[in-house]
Amino acid sequence: MKIACLIGGLTLLIAAPIFASPSEQAIQTCKSIGEASQRLACYDALFQDVAEVLESTPRTPAQETVSAELTQTPEAIEIPEISEQAQIEEFGGGHLKKNSPDDELEQISSSIVSITQNNAGRDIVTLANGQRWRAIENHRLRLREASVVYIKRGAFNSFILQLEGSNRSVRVRRIN
Repeated sequence: MKIACLIGGLTLLIAAPIFASPSEQAIQTCKSIGEASQRLACYDALFQDVAEVLESTPRTPAQETVSAELTQTPEAIEIPEISEQAQIEEFGGGHLKKNSPDDELEQISSSIVSITQNNAGRDIVTLANGQRWRAIENHRLRLREASVVYIKRGAFNSFILQLEGSNRSVRVRRIN
């Protein structure tokens, strides 16, 4: 315990000159100077030691990146625009691509082109927009070709297929 206190005290003694600030009296002296350029020169002289320490401290690559980003003007930052058609094509496919951004849409609507079943007996629905969705739970929906369905975002990146005009729904997962 005594060794830890000794090490802490020595660290503070060594670091004290780095964090030392000018005295209150020196600041008041600069503050009382009437002419702006002389007052500025006084402040510069007071804080020159602090500036030299900060400038001599090596920066990490992360600090350089942050510094460069902070100096950019808002006009220099490009924000790509995504068309609604592109959003519809990407809806529900976040798990298919690595590092893809979250979808902006909360729901899509399309008609059913075909319905097949996989080996486990789960429905695979192909929509008019080309997307294929697999039911991940048993359901009692009566899905038919040409029926209009809504697929909306659920909790924890899940998706819910609902037949138009029905209160029943089934959880689905996009497979293409």
